Amino acid sequence: MNNKDDLLKFLNTQLKKRDLIHSGFIDSVEEREQHASTAYGNLVAIPHPVMPLAKQTFIYMITMEKPIAWDDKEVQIVFCLGLKKNTTINLEKCIKT
Repeated sequence: MNNKDDLLKFLNTQLKKRDLIHSGFIDSVEEREQHASTAYGNLVAIPHPVMPLAKQTFIYMITMEKPIAWDDKEVQIVFCLGLKKNTTINLEKCIKT
């Protein structure tokens, strides 16, 4: 993987293979990225969709040998956050920057 797009394609394949996501999950992650990058610095990104689109709540972690380009930052550890569709969890307290 060389960049964010490659990683999101890989992530989509892995999450589908594990039957964790509904269709449109990665599209929603990409939409979220258009609003604001989920690369938070310190080589960490936490991509997640605009709305809950997972079949079950999960955190999927990817670590890479070398950092990749992610907008204006480098990323080496990715925590993909998926919330179960129709969840009532309020993430505001969990994801504060």
